[in-house]
Amino acid sequence: MTPSAQPFYTVQLDIGGVAWEARVNDAPLFAEMRGFNTRTELPLNRWIRNGANRLSLRFRPRPGQAEIPASTRLSAVVYVREFGADRQSRREVGRLDYPGPAADGDGARISEMSFLAQVPFPPFLWFSSETIDETEQTRLVLAREVERFHDWLAAKDLDAIVRTMAVRDREDSSATYSTVDEQVQNTRNTYGFFLDGYYELRPALTATARLRIYGDKRLAGLELSNGKSPLYYRMGAGDVAAYLPLLFCRCQGAWVIIR
Repeated sequence: MTPSAQPFYTVQLDIGGVAWEARVNDAPLFAEMRGFNTRTELPLNRWIRNGANRLSLRFRPRPGQAEIPASTRLSAVVYVREFGADRQSRREVGRLDYPGPAADGDGARISEMSFLAQVPFPPFLWFSSETIDETEQTRLVLAREVERFHDWLAAKDLDAIVRTMAVRDREDSSATYSTVDEQVQNTRNTYGFFLDGYYELRPALTATARLRIYGDKRLAGLELSNGKSPLYYRMGAGDVAAYLPLLFCRCQGAWVIIR
């Protein structure tokens, strides 16, 4: 088959009965820690590189249960199609199923597979950035970075937000086959949506957030006990919240928002 000029990779997940997270090249793709049944298809281009990649599912008993049920079934199927093409044109390039091979790690069961990708964009910065120490000092440094971002949201300083996301926007434009200007406008639209006054910015919960290290120790972020970002908005008078995750890498000692 002739390689696609603009390949678009996705993974279809069908999981239920356990708390779980999906990672691509050890980067966080999606998590459902409440154990709700999930069937979804998610884009992968922002997390992969040309050549070998790996997908892993980490799962543990859902809240209130002591063990993983014997009836647990997990499925992840990686597909590729031409960017913008109909979903029916996709073809399978990898599959992971559980029950199947799995290992124990970090208090979870881990099922993993490798798949090959052919992509025209260069490797993302975090594949070769500095490794990150899992220490309290790192957590405190990232807390300050998140609080600074929170200050920009509070001041509705959209220009500062866009400036600090320049590297992320450049990489996202490659992954989505758009121009940098188009991606910057997308960032403006996304964050501008929360700055119109309807949504209430809540205090950044950095004091209670834990440090999470991903990407083979090259990505880091802060997460609450529910797995969500400490940076969030409250929507109206209800309990609905919109969380704004930030994922960092470190280059030449500087912290960069990369996802």
